[in-house]
Amino acid sequence: MGQPLSTSVASAPPHPVHRPSPDDEVSRGETPVTFGRAVTLNIAVVAAYVVAATIGFRLAFVAEQITTVWAPTGIAIAALYVGGLRFAPAIWVGALIVNLGSDAPPWTAFIIATGNALEAVTAVWWLRKSRRFEPTFQRIGDVLAFVLVAAVACTAISATLGVAALALAGVQSWSRFPVLWLDWWLGDALGAVVVAPAILIALNRTWSKTEVIQASAWMAGS
Repeated sequence: MGQPLSTSVASAPPHPVHRPSPDDEVSRGETPVTFGRAVTLNIAVVAAYVVAATIGFRLAFVAEQITTVWAPTGIAIAALYVGGLRFAPAIWVGALIVNLGSDAPPWTAFIIATGNALEAVTAVWWLRKSRRFEPTFQRIGDVLAFVLVAAVACTAISATLGVAALALAGVQSWSRFPVLWLDWWLGDALGAVVVAPAILIALNRTWSKTEVIQASAWMAGS
């Protein structure tokens, strides 16, 4: 007499189920898009960076390339966190464009652009690697993680490379390095803290028509 069906089914080895690990999510961090859409999004990121940087340069008072609040840092971090590290070249291109328009030698623009892109890439990589960070900022831990990683630590990359490039080019004196570094770092840090969370929170919630109108009016007034 054959073995009961229930016994044979029970003894059958379970079918393996693939569950993506957190490392997969960290390394991926982006969704597939068509080539045309990818080009459009990259152009949009470059345009947003250039516009914000142009406005920021008008507020510079310590040096031509140093301003009190550098909004492009926040835009770069938000763009890379939402869209993935594939937008890093767009950040670099945007930073290169705006810095080529300064009075400093053109080669300094390449170094400054690299620093601007690296600070955003490092910040986003670090935040994703932590696995516990949520861009809704509803927990104190999320706020602290963002401030310490994106605003305090990673912005030192751009400040160090940027001020060093200006000093090497003779645009600024090495004796002013500490003061310029602090102002550059502070501007990037404030840009990260003020701009990036606003963008990330806005993209991670559902807005009513009234709230959209109110937010638009507030931004226009600001």
